[in-house]
Amino acid sequence: MKNVETIEEMQQQMAYFQQLQQRFQMLSQQQGQMEMGLQEIGKTIEDVKGLDPKTTIYRASGSVMIKIDNFKKLVKELEEESESLELRTKTIKSEADKMSVELEKVQKELMPKIQNLQNSGEN
Repeated sequence: MKNVETIEEMQQQMAYFQQLQQRFQMLSQQQGQMEMGLQEIGKTIEDVKGLDPKTTIYRASGSVMIKIDNFKKLVKELEEESESLELRTKTIKSEADKMSVELEKVQKELMPKIQNLQNSGEN
């Protein structure tokens, strides 16, 4: 009966491990998207700062393009967006780091159980 409990425990642990892997993957993807967004905002700020103030530019707002009359205001808004995105990126990175540690811990717990099960199946 002990072996059955161990198998059930292991199955639950495997399911938990797989859930952790999926969440970790999702967080990693979000982190990557946010880092790309940060790079885009940084490039946009650079580009806007280099423009002649008489240049007509538009900014997407949903499905509408809005004419920008105040470059300084736009740069300030972009810098605020960048700060917010940077904070969210750090938060997600922190979560992903914690999840990575948990994944390693669960994997270390599972490996001996899997090896024991394989060894008992060979006998």
